[in-house]
Amino acid sequence: TLSAIPFLLVLAFATGTNPRLREGFEGSCTMSIPILYDTPVSNNGGRCRIIIYKKGLVLDEDITLKNPKELGGHKSPEFLKINPQGKFPVLVTSQGPIPESDTVARYLLDRFADRGP
Repeated sequence: TLSAIPFLLVLAFATGTNPRLREGFEGSCTMSIPILYDTPVSNNGGRCRIIIYKKGLVLDEDITLKNPKELGGHKSPEFLKINPQGKFPVLVTSQGPIPESDTVARYLLDRFADRGP
């Protein structure tokens, strides 16, 4: 498992301390199932998808996978509200968006620590 303090610092740095990531997003996400915006050809997203697979997470129950095309692409205004850098993967949680595959991977490992390897 991950040490909570470093993970929380990374999460705070990635979301809470960056007003651009919170702008236009606060209050718009009330779901409890996180949404991972990613594409099948993304090597960085593969890091997150392998965790989802190895942990045995159930799609649409534990996590939802969506293609950025569902929001008009990774440079669309809708996607840029989630991640102003226009990059993926990005995980949308009830606390806000989490960009960067390493931070998403740490979040998944921490949130689902009781599941799988």
